[in-house]
Amino acid sequence: MRILFIVLFWTALGSNGLANVGDVYFCDEIQHMILNREGSSQEALDQFEFKVLEGMIEVEPGSSRFSNRKYFIEYMGSYDGNQFISAYDMATKFVLKNDKQLMITHIRYSDDAFINIIADCDKIVETL
Repeated sequence: MRILFIVLFWTALGSNGLANVGDVYFCDEIQHMILNREGSSQEALDQFEFKVLEGMIEVEPGSSRFSNRKYFIEYMGSYDGNQFISAYDMATKFVLKNDKQLMITHIRYSDDAFINIIADCDKIVETL
């Protein structure tokens, strides 16, 4: 009985510290704008996935111009699956708000363009 209690105690303690790390989101773009020297343009809408890791957002490679390669974006603080999360690297500002709305600003250095994306996201895998 004591072993069962210890196992349950450690399980509860560990799950609070890593709550929802490992969640996977599927996102549908609702706006995709590119701003460069020639002006701005509305791009065709696309889809992509990302995964929340401990201290990192992992963007899965896909067909989207935003996710044409796999990369990682760091974030500070903890993630509990329902709070605002903000991550950034040298080229990307990645903001997930209220577990649904994603806003991304990405600088494409190859042609000095800014990419602004707004997407609706849904969890497709939720960790326990």
